[in-house]
Amino acid sequence: MTASLTSWLDSLSAGELALVCCAAFVAITLIGVVLIHPLMRRLIHGERQANDIVIFVAANYGLLYAVLLGLLTVATFQTTKDLEDHVADEASSLSTMYHSADGYPELLRGQLKSEFRDYTHYVIEKDWPAHQRARAPQGGEHRLQAIRAALFSFEPASKTQEVLHGEIIREFNAMNVSREQRLSAVSSGMPVVL
Repeated sequence: MTASLTSWLDSLSAGELALVCCAAFVAITLIGVVLIHPLMRRLIHGERQANDIVIFVAANYGLLYAVLLGLLTVATFQTTKDLEDHVADEASSLSTMYHSADGYPELLRGQLKSEFRDYTHYVIEKDWPAHQRARAPQGGEHRLQAIRAALFSFEPASKTQEVLHGEIIREFNAMNVSREQRLSAVSSGMPVVL
């Protein structure tokens, strides 16, 4: 039988021999899959399917990824919302100070309103574009120092001016807090590990 098999294989061309070899290996593989694989699976895994473990692990990774993605989305939304609140608080304080400056004497009123407008234009035209590039320029701080110097140099002459001046100082301090929170948001971000 071996001699007849050998002579038969010798009589085949190279293409036919390759086809016979492929057919033999496919037949051996199919026999292994059909007959031996179920037997080995029962011996190794018992009654439990091997795919159950793969499905369980994949589901856990998917759940972990979904939770992480959800938390990142919530954190990003909260950071954006907080930043919008800081900008709104800063603008509100600035607007209040601008309109309340009408109670000051003419010379100081004109100076403060001019400095408030200059600060507002600087924030809109210089600060915000720089924030998009993760930079925080110092020009706004210089403008606030000029406003601070003008406010602290004023001596109220009446009780009305004293109350007004106290309120403007309070709004100025609130605006500074909102500004610092806005500036701190420029460099904040998600932790690298996330």
